[in-house]
Amino acid sequence: MNLGTTLLSLLPLAGLAAIVTLTTWQMASARRGPQGRGGAGDAGPRHAAPASCGNGASRARDAAPSWGTVAWACFFAALLMVATVLRAAGIYDGSSESIAIFSLVATASGLAVLQRDRIERWYCRRLSDAALHGCVLAARGFILVLVVSTLAYYVLETPWNPDPSLIDPISRSWEQSMICCAMLALWLLFRRRSWGCNVLLAALAVSGIAQYFVTTFKGSAIMPGDLLALGTAAAVGNSLRFQVGDSVMGALTLACVGHALLAFVVPARVWEKGMRVTAESERALGDWERAGVGLRAGLRAGITARNLPRIAGAALCMGLAVVFGTAAYGSSLAASEHLAEMNVKFWEPNQAYRENGFLTSFVSIAHDMPIRKPAGYTEDAALELEAVWASRAEEDEGPWQSYQLSATQFSEVLPSVVCVMNETFADLRVLGDFGYEGPRFFSSMDDCLSRGALYVSVLGGGTCNTEFEFLTGDSMAFVGQGKYPYNLYDLSGVGALAGQMRELGYATTAIHPNLASNWKRDKVYQQFGFDRFLDIQAFEGAPTFHSGVTDAATYDKILEVLEQDGPQFVFDVTMQNHTGYDQFNIPGEALTHYAIEGQSEYDNAQLNEYLTCIEESDRALEEFVGRLRGLDKPVILLFFGDHQPNISQWELERVSPGKENDVAHVMRAYQSVYMTWANYNVAGSAQASEAKDTSVNYLGALFAQEAGIPLTTYQKSAVGMAKRLPAITLVGSLDPSGTWHDSKDASSPIADVVGELAYINYLEFGSRV
Repeated sequence: MNLGTTLLSLLPLAGLAAIVTLTTWQMASARRGPQGRGGAGDAGPRHAAPASCGNGASRARDAAPSWGTVAWACFFAALLMVATVLRAAGIYDGSSESIAIFSLVATASGLAVLQRDRIERWYCRRLSDAALHGCVLAARGFILVLVVSTLAYYVLETPWNPDPSLIDPISRSWEQSMICCAMLALWLLFRRRSWGCNVLLAALAVSGIAQYFVTTFKGSAIMPGDLLALGTAAAVGNSLRFQVGDSVMGALTLACVGHALLAFVVPARVWEKGMRVTAESERALGDWERAGVGLRAGLRAGITARNLPRIAGAALCMGLAVVFGTAAYGSSLAASEHLAEMNVKFWEPNQAYRENGFLTSFVSIAHDMPIRKPAGYTEDAALELEAVWASRAEEDEGPWQSYQLSATQFSEVLPSVVCVMNETFADLRVLGDFGYEGPRFFSSMDDCLSRGALYVSVLGGGTCNTEFEFLTGDSMAFVGQGKYPYNLYDLSGVGALAGQMRELGYATTAIHPNLASNWKRDKVYQQFGFDRFLDIQAFEGAPTFHSGVTDAATYDKILEVLEQDGPQFVFDVTMQNHTGYDQFNIPGEALTHYAIEGQSEYDNAQLNEYLTCIEESDRALEEFVGRLRGLDKPVILLFFGDHQPNISQWELERVSPGKENDVAHVMRAYQSVYMTWANYNVAGSAQASEAKDTSVNYLGALFAQEAGIPLTTYQKSAVGMAKRLPAITLVGSLDPSGTWHDSKDASSPIADVVGELAYINYLEFGSRV
């Protein structure tokens, strides 16, 4: 580090020292001054001077900062301290120039607010008329709030959006309108004080920075449902490397300017505390007594006369606050309608947010949060459709005869059923050719009941939604973008595979080596019918790899469960492969060495860290299957990945650039893999690894059909529907010819089938939550 860089790095400390020095000097001057002139001094910061502005207050007293001003100075000093810590801890990895600019702005802001009281007194002395003074301050506050609302827009967008100027102009206008109206509403709600505006500006800054981290770690965007999953995010975030760069520091610089301006948003000061009897009020009381008016009546009349303007002003502020609050909400509705008219696709949330703005996109999804009843829906119609599709499963003679054989065997054998949802397990060969040969053991298994591509609705995160679709059979296509059913709904009335197995006499166990509270699994698993849940507490001292407890350790736990008497149903959600892939905590000799041409060394390092995790999972799976082969009790296994890693988004575009908004191209990143396998000969199955691609909402029903598990009417309808609609996700729907369509496209050749499935899904899920 050269001398110039070192000096720039010291600027935050220099700014901090300047603010502290000026604050201390002003307070010391206030204490010394009156004593030198024979006046009465203050012991430190004081409450503001009387509104008469200089009616005998000394110059030294005028120099003393108020408590509010000192608080503002401390705020900017704290920001400079935070910048110093970020730099020292290595969390800030941007340029020295950016942190230098931030330091200068924060320092200037802190020094400026220390002059706030003097500026207010200057206004007082030159605007002797109280009404004029109030009007000037109101106009100044209004203008400053408008300016800050514009800055707030960039504070929100700058940290994560490479170029906010490219946001759709209409979307940008609605976003700025929402922020501006909300700012004005809060300003008026707090009677022209800046308290609410400061909170909103800080909230927007935090949201922009949070979006930066979500974009970096998950390759996604903050959705409304994420607000109910903060605990889960915190629990799994301890393995992530948090760093900020120039964009975040730029946003903080703008936020400093905004807060500094808001420090000068003040109403006409009301200096009196309670009822102070001034010389004028004493003379008024004397006049009332001479006029024969009692003291109490005179006081009542005086209080009423003094309070009426305040009451009227407060009422006006409240009324206008309601108007602007309503305008903010109306702007959000208009923004949502605009994005709907533009047919914005949220299957690539980052792109949608970049093109339409964070707030516009966020509120558009938020307005779509309720699960709406499909047009023309009736329960009778839904029940009839479910029965029709269930009968079509029985009409498919070959598979149905195989199912009858396996069902007879299942009722006699009662095999234990194990379902493993492996964190981020996928075969990235689907992205294109970069020399990768896929997971060795998984790809080589030739005695599966079935195997194939598994289409999912999430990418880089949102494990609970894949889990939800598998266990319930309900599709996220009819739940909506940005929602996490585990967090949003009471699922006690929703049918689930675990409850079904428990009714068949199975002991049901869920396993996940992390906090039970993540995604509210501790509550949801009870609602779904699991007898017990083995969370992180059951894995004390277990070996770890990359992001957590190893896959192998969870398989050991499964084998322990299988040793118990009676048939077992086990659902295992693994953890070791969890994002991020820049932890660099895997020994170099264990790493793979793939490289995508034109990709940075850092991105290739992330790719190899992920692929090494998959190799480790593949080895653990091979060992697990080997141990199941030697088990002396029948076991049928379903193994599948929940989603691809966040890195797949940019790897796909680098390996196989595709057309924007091409559903088939996008779905390559929304594809994991699955396989079903048994350690015994399953009746009706050749067990020759038959290829069957499907989506995760069908997976439970198709697995139950292969295993011979008694099917519910809903599962039968899914089996029948899968012939006409082979896959459906939040992103796209697959027709029998292998062509992908937007799941919301009413003109697609499978729109009628999608509509009928919407009825059935609402019957089984939407109407029950």
